[in-house]
Amino acid sequence: MNRWRLLLTRSEPDCQLQVNYLASLNITAISLPLIEIVPTPETDLQRSQLLDFDRYTTLIVTSKPAAKLILERLDYYWPQLPIQQAWFSVGKATADILKTAGLDTCYPDPSVGDDSEALWASAQFQESLADPHCRTLIIKGQKGRPWLQEKLALSGIPTDTIELYYRKVPNYSADFIIDTITQHNLNALVLSSGEALENLRHLSGDAWQKIAHLTYFVPSARITKQAEELNIKHIINCHGASQSALMNALKNHQPHNLL
Repeated sequence: MNRWRLLLTRSEPDCQLQVNYLASLNITAISLPLIEIVPTPETDLQRSQLLDFDRYTTLIVTSKPAAKLILERLDYYWPQLPIQQAWFSVGKATADILKTAGLDTCYPDPSVGDDSEALWASAQFQESLADPHCRTLIIKGQKGRPWLQEKLALSGIPTDTIELYYRKVPNYSADFIIDTITQHNLNALVLSSGEALENLRHLSGDAWQKIAHLTYFVPSARITKQAEELNIKHIINCHGASQSALMNALKNHQPHNLL
């Protein structure tokens, strides 16, 4: 497993935390975040949504940054959080953040997946949506996948969204990315989202083929397909974006390519 030499691309501070964890296992990993998280100023609409937060029966948190930021906002408006609300996240790591505030948060079985589709398929989520008084709030960043919002709309469930941050493309040159890979003799790259892959392709420019032939660890079949469309040949689907999903993939595969 320690033959892998990885380029990690999560946003900070998660990227450096992952580097430190892998270093403790004697696995070489270098941090190169491909997404920067930037909190957005609070709008009048958001203020209204937060003041009336108790009208929502089902809260859906799509990411760890969204979880951290909604807790900060709610701490100001609701020193004591409303009761009898159902909280959901698309993954365990996001749920763990919410649980630190005493919110009993449900998330999909990791063996099924940690994405919107897996959440939608979960029995607890469907039970919450079956409440005749159900009103949902999706807590997220700007843009992102609209899949869950569209499914809720098609089901006729009243749904609002609150966007607490936006994602910024870092300002790396293609030469800097390639130098980082060559200097550390890296043989694989770890992605946690399709947007990170899009950003890497954009930043690489004409040097893309020098980066595309690494092994790519991706979290889902959807991003596997996205990588294939970019002519990436060596793709390993981790079936999840969690640390444990990556570790299982590292254990079960051996590197076969070097830059």
